[in-house]
Amino acid sequence: MIECFKNHQLRLSRFGLWTKQETVAVHITLRSWAARPHDVGFSATREDDKIHLPEYLVRKHHRTRDGKVNVDAELRVSSIGLSTNAFGDFSKCSVVTDLLTEGQIEELGQTAQEIWDTFTHQPQTGRLLVFSYVLALLCQQMVVDYNTLMTDFLAITQLERDEVGPHTGHNCQPSSLTF
Repeated sequence: MIECFKNHQLRLSRFGLWTKQETVAVHITLRSWAARPHDVGFSATREDDKIHLPEYLVRKHHRTRDGKVNVDAELRVSSIGLSTNAFGDFSKCSVVTDLLTEGQIEELGQTAQEIWDTFTHQPQTGRLLVFSYVLALLCQQMVVDYNTLMTDFLAITQLERDEVGPHTGHNCQPSSLTF
């Protein structure tokens, strides 16, 4: 589990599986991008974890009063770690994420308990199902975040209906793309 938390802290997307007889440790760290709320500053502290839309892609009516763009994205990192005791009859699942709400986490805990209760005599199956369920919840939220980013990006840049070219101020002809 230390490797899982190390990957989370370093923001590395990694998967790991370790088994020895009945003992199992499995973990995954996932990276994703989400739109930064317009009225909130970045929660990401490193500059590499932030995406600012290039100014030449933004249409004038999508700028704030001071001329800045209101759509930015930031890196989100989520980790799941699951481990068992030496007999394989006790499992612990750790989830570190800001993709799920407090209510979703509580529901996740209830569902995980139901799965473990149902598969009391098949702990390997129960572990796999709990791990898969948590992973599915995170992936579903990532899809929502990516769809929001894409919708906002297309609305701001109007790429789906306009011609866009880089306005760099250089003496070269701007290329244009039509969508």
